[in-house]
Amino acid sequence: MADAPWPVQLRLIRAEKRLDMAYCEKYFADGYVLVFPNGQAYTKAQWLGILKGPDHPTITMLDPEDIKVHLYGNVAILTDHTTLKGHDSKGNSMDGEFNVFRVVTKQNGNWRATGVVMNAIAAKK
Repeated sequence: MADAPWPVQLRLIRAEKRLDMAYCEKYFADGYVLVFPNGQAYTKAQWLGILKGPDHPTITMLDPEDIKVHLYGNVAILTDHTTLKGHDSKGNSMDGEFNVFRVVTKQNGNWRATGVVMNAIAAKK
């Protein structure tokens, strides 16, 4: 686990989906930033607060594929195509296809998620 960034990131994706806060708190770096396609950015504390709160999203599918990992010492850049299905607390659909850019850094021997940027893929006409 300490030597491969993708398995840690995949476990984090699964932990977010099932709202496993203990795992998320441990493996989101303190400087973690999440940026949604609409430009809204969240810090680690803000995003965990949303996931812990009563208005958390319900995610039924969070499926990354076509994963590419680029290692630069203690930094890994990961890109993938992710399918997301779910809804926010008001029932609004969050379904979509996204190109995702992830940064994972090795801190004290463990890979931790440092940043995620999601870009929506336009529907094919």
